[in-house]
Amino acid sequence: MKSNFDLVKDFGDEVDKFQLSFTNQTDRFWKILKSRGVAHLHDKDPLQPLVFTLAAPPAAHEWVDCLAIQLAEKLDPIHRRTLARIDGEKEKGNPPDTTKKTMDSFLKEKFEAGHRAALIHHLELLPPPSPLLFYSYCDDQNAPHKHVAILFTVHMPVEPSPSLSPKEAEESVEEYLSGEVWAKVDTDAVAALLSRIADIVVLMNDNGVQFLGIGDLFKALVSSCGH
Repeated sequence: MKSNFDLVKDFGDEVDKFQLSFTNQTDRFWKILKSRGVAHLHDKDPLQPLVFTLAAPPAAHEWVDCLAIQLAEKLDPIHRRTLARIDGEKEKGNPPDTTKKTMDSFLKEKFEAGHRAALIHHLELLPPPSPLLFYSYCDDQNAPHKHVAILFTVHMPVEPSPSLSPKEAEESVEEYLSGEVWAKVDTDAVAALLSRIADIVVLMNDNGVQFLGIGDLFKALVSSCGH
């Protein structure tokens, strides 16, 4: 089993490699991912879980999920072959109460079994209000599993306006979730949820599918994403 130092170093090194391959992402994008991930792994007794929300416009949809998988594998290398994953696309037609109970049981089972990362694909497709479940899991004070990382992916319907600053573009993800996806959910509950899951939002550029070279990392990414 790798030491905590090895996990921190491996994660930081891997993010650096990703930056060389996903050539059109901003330095801000990588700085957020690396600094928050390294800080969480370095903390032997974290006060709260690490929560990332990774979003992307249509041209980068498949690659944001691919990157999320790679990050989750580095955050929980022991379970890289059996990652705890929930897919909103598969749940979108199910009753919200059933989905919420299923997700709750699944996450409890995985975290209690020692998993250190959970990946929720297509947050925007989970039947409302089932995503409210994540408030407790991502709480900054009373989360039941503070040592874990929880990663969400959001597929944005359009590319944010190029006139927006990076921070404003990231805020558009919150606006999309609260204004369109969860418009019929209690506004206070949505605000509370967003306060927990949208603290770290990273938005992939429209050109996120462009890579530098076709080396081993590119091949690994393609393989892991089922291409």
